[in-house]
Amino acid sequence: MHNTTPKVIPTTSSQRWQGVGFLLHGLDCVVAADAITEIIPIPKITALPGAQPWIRGIANVNGRLVPVVSLGAFFSGADKNNPEARVLLVPHHDGAIGLVVDQVTGIKQFARDNYAGQVPVSVPRNMQPFTPGSYDTRHIVFSVAQFLGSEQFLTADAGF
Repeated sequence: MHNTTPKVIPTTSSQRWQGVGFLLHGLDCVVAADAITEIIPIPKITALPGAQPWIRGIANVNGRLVPVVSLGAFFSGADKNNPEARVLLVPHHDGAIGLVVDQVTGIKQFARDNYAGQVPVSVPRNMQPFTPGSYDTRHIVFSVAQFLGSEQFLTADAGF
């Protein structure tokens, strides 16, 4: 007699994508979990005279100086003081950069086949170059690599 029960194939990590969820101007965003080294509350920041308005300044994080950038101000010019705001530390060259987001919503996992390579219409036009797609049509994938490699970010010191 043959077993007619369907074989259950466990979902492996290669079939799932894991990211860190965050809010940015009311949008549900996710960034690849392996793109972030740490999530911290907003540290004490020293402003940099003449810097772009979206560059909050420099902070001492675990004994190292880290530039801190407000993603909200980068995309909209508006930087609100939000007690839920957090800094996502991302590796950059030999150090790190802190990206301020409105709120961290936790670890998110998605089936890889739920990825859509198109950006929802709710994403502002100036944010679209850094958002290659979405999961479940609601969670917008934010590419740290595309952001840190963009001309607008790389020429941030042009005003000094």
